[in-house]
Amino acid sequence: MRFLFFFILVFVISSCKHETLAPKGLKKVLLVQIDYNTFLFEGGKEFSYFENDNSKIELPIQSDFFPGTTNRLTMLYLTDTIFEGIQSQTIGEGKRLYPTEIDPPIHYFRNKNPLDKPDTSHFQTLFYDLGTEVIPYDSIWNSISLLTIVSEYQNQNNTANIGLFLFRPTASSATKEDWKWYLVFKN
Repeated sequence: MRFLFFFILVFVISSCKHETLAPKGLKKVLLVQIDYNTFLFEGGKEFSYFENDNSKIELPIQSDFFPGTTNRLTMLYLTDTIFEGIQSQTIGEGKRLYPTEIDPPIHYFRNKNPLDKPDTSHFQTLFYDLGTEVIPYDSIWNSISLLTIVSEYQNQNNTANIGLFLFRPTASSATKEDWKWYLVFKN
């Protein structure tokens, strides 16, 4: 009986194709979060669902901003949500809804030397509602320039744009404590 069980187990495991377990051709997207005031890297999330992504330079991201009692910002990569948050005039009521959790900075390895910042034209502004206020590209980049995963994404696909957007859970500019920068990388 043990022999039969063992034989069946070995057969089932060996019949599973590696391609089925780890399909090839899936594109990955990395979303990183950076504090607006301190420019500290606060974590990130990697997504790998994008089979039909044929984009080369422009990221196929659509930003939808729905105004209302509470404003809603949604970022769609092709048809999949990679970010969603609500914005409120009241401090503490706005928040990131998706991803519900991001991986903390301790989960990310760091290189010894920083990665050079790409030219500003390489950044694709996905959503920015502060009008003509200058985007501090250098400070934003410096916060993630040592991350190994950012180097890997840039080495795998240095032609794709880097998505950038600002999310302000509190719409009022009286407080900027909960504002976050987000960068989106594609492999």
